[in-house]
Amino acid sequence: MMKWYDYRLSYFNLKTTKSSNALSESEIQKIWIPHIVFINTESNEATVIGKGTEVTVTREGNFTRSSSDVMEEINIFQGKENILEFQEVYTKTFKCEYELQMYPFDTQKCQVVMMVRDLEKRVLMITPDSIMMEGDTVLTQYIILSWKLDYVNQTSPTDGITVGILLKRRIINEILTTFLPSFLLIVIVYTTNFFKPFFFEALVTVNLTALLVLTTLFISVSGSLPPTAYVKMIDIWLIFAQMIPFFEVLLHTYMDSKRKEQEVNHHGSRRRVKPKSPIMTSRMYERSLMARNEEVEVNARKRFYASLYDDEFHIRLGEITAKICLPVFIFIFSLVYWTYGLSYYFSNGYYL
Repeated sequence: MMKWYDYRLSYFNLKTTKSSNALSESEIQKIWIPHIVFINTESNEATVIGKGTEVTVTREGNFTRSSSDVMEEINIFQGKENILEFQEVYTKTFKCEYELQMYPFDTQKCQVVMMVRDLEKRVLMITPDSIMMEGDTVLTQYIILSWKLDYVNQTSPTDGITVGILLKRRIINEILTTFLPSFLLIVIVYTTNFFKPFFFEALVTVNLTALLVLTTLFISVSGSLPPTAYVKMIDIWLIFAQMIPFFEVLLHTYMDSKRKEQEVNHHGSRRRVKPKSPIMTSRMYERSLMARNEEVEVNARKRFYASLYDDEFHIRLGEITAKICLPVFIFIFSLVYWTYGLSYYFSNGYYL
């Protein structure tokens, strides 16, 4: 909507209601209408006169009677005292620069920049008046917090005006689709620390599977966002989540390497074992650990591992690291991460 005075025009017999003073299509083509350019569109689109264009005159000033040589009595209104009002609906796509360092805790500012053409800057200056939000402020991905119509540069009014819109991202979708699955995977990875030592293969399998799923999730999230040269908050969380199963595999591999080597049935291949107890011979261990009866084999492995590392320092240190130090580190990192992210999310810019 634009309003202006045109001192070159004169209006006849204006009515008190604005709708009764609507100009016809042919009259609209005859008058001068400001040409406003939308700077941050793809091709610098501008205002155009279409079928839906409405131009009305608001009666504000006094009138003078037509001269006596005119057959009809006409009330003449001067253009400098009665305002013209232009209304048109446009649908346009604007280019906005988003800063995604804090994604998904980010708040974005998008602008609609309007200015007059360079040739008209000497004779025309647009002045912001008011703005109304008629649509819903809760969108699919964002919540519109505030909007403002103002000069682009307060010290240079000829630079045009801008509509600033403040958008806050709706974080609940990212919590349910990214943070929650990754957190559940971290919990599953941590529970593998309580597997029995003879389930070493299962422990490694669970951790590597979790690492694969987290990597897939990381690639999926990164692919859905615009490529950036900087690291985003969501990247930090997913990289941290990937490091947990990676560290678990290294830690348990180190712990297993400290156990004494003996021969066991490992997926059909033989590994030599040496019993700690002088009562049971190597042959007895071999038969038990390679038995066809699964129950006998599992029980033999339990006895084997139970007698193998009761007093070993490195394995105890590894268990303390896995069961105590690791969850403490996860808790501290999560606390710092979410405190920083949510404090930024709830405190950053509710007004333009």
